[in-house]
Amino acid sequence: MSLINKVLKDLEARERGAESAPPRPVLSGLRAAREAPRRAPTRFVVAALGLVAVAFAVWWWQRVPAPAAQKPALRIPAVIVPPARVPAPLAKAVLPPRPAKPHPAPARAPALPVFVAARPKAHAPPVPAHAPPVPVRAQAARGRITRKAIPLSARARSHRLYRRAIAALRAGRNARARGLLARALTLRKASVRPRLLLAGLEVQDGRLHAAERVLGAGLSVRPHNVSLALLAAQVDLRLGAPQAAVSLLAPFAVKARAQEPYWALLAAAQMRAHETRAAIATYHVALERFAHAGVLWVGLGIAELSLPDTHAARTAFHEAERCRLGPVLQRFVRRELARS
Repeated sequence: MSLINKVLKDLEARERGAESAPPRPVLSGLRAAREAPRRAPTRFVVAALGLVAVAFAVWWWQRVPAPAAQKPALRIPAVIVPPARVPAPLAKAVLPPRPAKPHPAPARAPALPVFVAARPKAHAPPVPAHAPPVPVRAQAARGRITRKAIPLSARARSHRLYRRAIAALRAGRNARARGLLARALTLRKASVRPRLLLAGLEVQDGRLHAAERVLGAGLSVRPHNVSLALLAAQVDLRLGAPQAAVSLLAPFAVKARAQEPYWALLAAAQMRAHETRAAIATYHVALERFAHAGVLWVGLGIAELSLPDTHAARTAFHEAERCRLGPVLQRFVRRELARS
């Protein structure tokens, strides 16, 4: 298009000033066209495409497994079976049915006798016509579900009050604890621990007669309890009744044989009741069982001094010095040995 425009402009210029301007050649303003860029040879492009195609073929061959070789199917020749010849139906004579004969039953071997031991029958007690209703606690024990509250037994309630009394004592509320213990003994008179604790509180407060009444009520219910007898004997000694203490402790000589405090208390009660010979015999019986009890040796020495038997007392004090003693008894033994 630029060449045509150029030619038209030259024609117009010729028509306007053909005579004034000198003629110009038509193709004088033309310029050489730019050379086209060189293209890569076609064979290199073809070679590159071929390499790409080969790489893709190798990748595809490694990824896709080759199909398993199919075994040629066995050709079983068809066997032509000729049609069977069906014989013509024969004429059958209709005969009357034969009477059925009874088949004899097979003989069985005689069964051997089996001896089974007879189980003893449990003799259940006769059920009365009007049975009493089952208590609530028995229903819970049998696995029945009930929404009724199971009442606690007297023993359980007494033990609960005893625990509450201990908590009150730890809190320093002695009057509260005494009331709880009295209620516990009202629910169950045979309880030993609440009775011992209540009697100990009475002794601590100086109410010896009240403690004697509490312990006497316990011994009337449980007369063979050693703990109640020991505390009651101590109360009798404080009340100035050593003979009552000896009478109370004497029946427990066999049952409390293995308890050292029992022998020491019995001998001390006999000494207070002016039964010195009996006290010395009690100390000797106790020392056969508890040879290393320093308290018993000291008591024996005191009993020997009251006869008086200085040599036997000195021997007893020497044996007591070899045992473990408290500071008070140790000072007493050293003083008595220094005197003799």
